[in-house]
Amino acid sequence: RNLKQWDEKTKKARDDSGRPALTVDKLNHPIRQVLNAQRQARPGIKVNPKTSGSAQETAAALMGLVRQIEYDSQADVAYDWAFEQAATSGRGFFRVLTEFAGDMDGPEAWDQEIKIERVLNKYSIYFDPSAVKPDKSDARWCFVTEDIPVEEYKLLYPTSEIASLNDFSSLGDVPETWLSVKSVRVSEYWYTEPVRKRRLMLETGMTALVDVRDQTTVTGQKHQGVPILNHRDVDTRVVKFAKINAREILEGNEDRSAGQDWPGQYIPIVPVIGEELFAENKRIYRGMIRAARDPQRMYNYQASELVRQLAIWGRVPWVGAAGQFKGLEAKWGSANIEDYPFLEYNPVGLDGHLSPPPQRNGMEPPIQSIVIGIQQASEDIKSTTGFFDPSLGNVSNRDRSGRAILALQQAGELGSSNFQDNLRRALIFTGKIIVDLIPHIYDRPGRIVTILGKDDKPNSVMFNQPFTPGTEDQPPQAVPQEAAMPGMPLPENAKLFDLKNTRFSVTVSVGRSHATKRMERDEGISTIIEKVPTLAPVLVGPWLRAQDWDGADQMAERVDKMLPPELQPTPEGQPKIPPQVQAQMQQLMQQHEMLTKLLEEKDELIRTKQLELASKEQQTALIELTKLDVARMRADIERMKIDAAAAQASAEASMQSGEQREQRVHERTMAETEAHDTRLQVFQSQAHERAMMAEQRAMEPSPQGDGAAA
Repeated sequence: RNLKQWDEKTKKARDDSGRPALTVDKLNHPIRQVLNAQRQARPGIKVNPKTSGSAQETAAALMGLVRQIEYDSQADVAYDWAFEQAATSGRGFFRVLTEFAGDMDGPEAWDQEIKIERVLNKYSIYFDPSAVKPDKSDARWCFVTEDIPVEEYKLLYPTSEIASLNDFSSLGDVPETWLSVKSVRVSEYWYTEPVRKRRLMLETGMTALVDVRDQTTVTGQKHQGVPILNHRDVDTRVVKFAKINAREILEGNEDRSAGQDWPGQYIPIVPVIGEELFAENKRIYRGMIRAARDPQRMYNYQASELVRQLAIWGRVPWVGAAGQFKGLEAKWGSANIEDYPFLEYNPVGLDGHLSPPPQRNGMEPPIQSIVIGIQQASEDIKSTTGFFDPSLGNVSNRDRSGRAILALQQAGELGSSNFQDNLRRALIFTGKIIVDLIPHIYDRPGRIVTILGKDDKPNSVMFNQPFTPGTEDQPPQAVPQEAAMPGMPLPENAKLFDLKNTRFSVTVSVGRSHATKRMERDEGISTIIEKVPTLAPVLVGPWLRAQDWDGADQMAERVDKMLPPELQPTPEGQPKIPPQVQAQMQQLMQQHEMLTKLLEEKDELIRTKQLELASKEQQTALIELTKLDVARMRADIERMKIDAAAAQASAEASMQSGEQREQRVHERTMAETEAHDTRLQVFQSQAHERAMMAEQRAMEPSPQGDGAAA
């Protein structure tokens, strides 16, 4: 990859003799194909609970935190670098570490975060050679070396002795050439110690891990006041960390007699393997370049020889009789590099005959043979890397069919898919390390943690403590301790993401990035709208809401308001109303509209009868009677509004409660609806009778009015 493809001895000999030593890199293209394919199929860590129920939501929140850790760490840089090292030379590394979240006051000052960083020099990692697993999760120890300039070393460890770990040096693990001062080699020393623990099954259903030497923690006894139902001893291990030089511990426990405890159970150094072979009782790691080195050298040699032959072909010496060049040596000596219009020579005779003019030696350079050799070397490179012309963008006439091109491209992808699969295995181990660390690092009660959803939108939650979700303007709030006692039901709308008593498994999914998926979604929605225009009102809102430019959400809200009520999305933060409650509310609205229409008819009746009735007493009585009906109607309408609001509030409460609470709310809503229907029917009957009586009175002649007329 660094274009040093010639043996140093061979290159020096060619340079000294003036022969070309060209480097035509034919390996970069197939390597870039593999690296870019990995970047397109961006793998992602996925967390699954080993139990059902509420653990599903906890796993989703935990996976969101893992995504946030990857985002904050720019983990793709570490993944890409380790994958490139593995694909080219057989092995790469990245690491998981913890650091303080920031320089803040209060309890936040001690908060830590998990980070993922790349390992620049893969030759600085020394793993336990007895480890068998590819991810080295069973390694008992690991060294990570670093060369520090002496002056910097004295500032970091002023009381230590200057000692270098030269015994740990190996191929590639040397200070960089730009370091002009003497350096001191220090090393991170990660090691494990076996520990036997006792796991307890408590009466509450919870488990606990205690010291096996405590004889009171057995079945039938109590642990912290809770009866122990069962127990078993388990073999586990603790991980310790120290920073050392050749003679002393620089960082470790308080008295620097040993390493300090690491909160996780894994050494947080993750290897990414290219190809791993085991031969002659030793491991061999190799990437794509190893098998292609000789074909690449053949190509470089043949290309260099072709250039040399073409150069010397114009320098073929002139052959002539002795004396023909006398006095003309300078001109004939530069005839190979200068374009003279003519060349003179001295006519020389031999045995009375003139010798022919000087002529070039007629040797033909082996250009054709060299070109064939170049072509063969190129084919050998394709065979050893597994990438042929269609994969490299070259298509011949005989491979023009789409099926043939696709088959050859898939052959190239299959030939390198083992590298991506090995990265997937490394990420599974990374997920295990992170999931194992999270309960120990994000453990402060009341700590608000930002997580990322599947659409890369941030959200704030709490772990291991009941809380009520926040809004855009309000952070999550911890549930008071008296309201979150063990065994007690959580308050309305409260959540609990319990990481300490839930077991998770880690998998890795391979797919395109969120940006790529969004582009594909936009294209798909555009195609659907183009083919089925009637679906545009339904699809435009979600499409706008998925965009990240300013004003998209406001436009989506305006579009949603144009939809029918049953198609309008539920506002964020509010529960979705069940279909049966929606139907009841719609029925109430229809009844409200019917009563409103009836009220308008009564108002019109008042205005009409005021003109038709001649008797003032009749007019006044009818008006008062009708106004009384109207007042009752208004009271019923207001009662209906209250009933509708109560039904909606009950529906919202039911979504935040369990299934039993939802059933009770539903039954109460149905009872209220039936009672309201009964009241409505009675009211409609009474209103109809009063309206008929009012009309009948309006048609009868007034006695006083008739007598006056007579």
